Amino acid sequence: MSLPAILCAAAAALALTASGALGLVLIAELPPVSRGLTRYRAWWAEQVERLRADPRLRKVPALQLRAAPALLVDAYASGLIALLPAALLVLIGPPLMLRDRARRRRDALAAQLDSTLTGLANALATTPNLGEAIRTLLDTLEDPMRAELAAVLGEVRVGRPIDDALTALASRSGIPGFTAAVAAAIMGRRTGGDLPAILRRTAATLREMARLEGVVRTKTAEGRAQSLVMGLVPPLLILALHKIDPGWLAPLWHDPIGWIILGLGAIFEVAAIALIRRIMAVDL
Repeated sequence: MSLPAILCAAAAALALTASGALGLVLIAELPPVSRGLTRYRAWWAEQVERLRADPRLRKVPALQLRAAPALLVDAYASGLIALLPAALLVLIGPPLMLRDRARRRRDALAAQLDSTLTGLANALATTPNLGEAIRTLLDTLEDPMRAELAAVLGEVRVGRPIDDALTALASRSGIPGFTAAVAAAIMGRRTGGDLPAILRRTAATLREMARLEGVVRTKTAEGRAQSLVMGLVPPLLILALHKIDPGWLAPLWHDPIGWIILGLGAIFEVAAIALIRRIMAVDL
């Protein structure tokens, strides 16, 4: 996910104060912000394509960039502070939801990879042709693996070589184990090796990698918990201070400069949490 692009969009909207919509237009034309928005749209389109989601979801970035500024202008004009969190949610909510959906789909594909390779090895024992073996295997698979392999067969039917279709599938999945499995299968086909045995060994290797990833995930659980604490403490502290003395933090709620401070604080908070999560995301 392109976090800098999201932060650029959020900064552009949160910086909008008395200048209204004209200020947003000028900010959006700045080269760094414009490049960030372009990368964000490209990332969004790529994720929609990978998820095979409704094509109408491609319009979401344009709707975000219209709705969030409108909420901010209304918040400034009417003094409704509650619209500020709503504007921020409009900006960062959809990409976070799409990222979570892509992660869950990727995890589902990774979980099915071991059984798929084993089933494919068994199918190749009776059907030497790789395409026919995949077609035989489809009836025993569940989505999303079934949908991905069905797409591979569809590409083969229109004339694309099966090796290229499988390579594109591995690249689209974003799973290193998938790429390794496809590379092993293609190499086995081209060298005339025992493809079922190669697939079984690859499946065993992937099982061991999954076990090691589980160990690493357990060891880094403390760091992920720290990111959660970092995300919860500041808003809870602000609520506690506001409860103790409502007048002390009043300028933050009723002054445009206070709104900008709150917006910048939210952006830095999100950036800090993202950095912690990236540091703790250990690659094996």
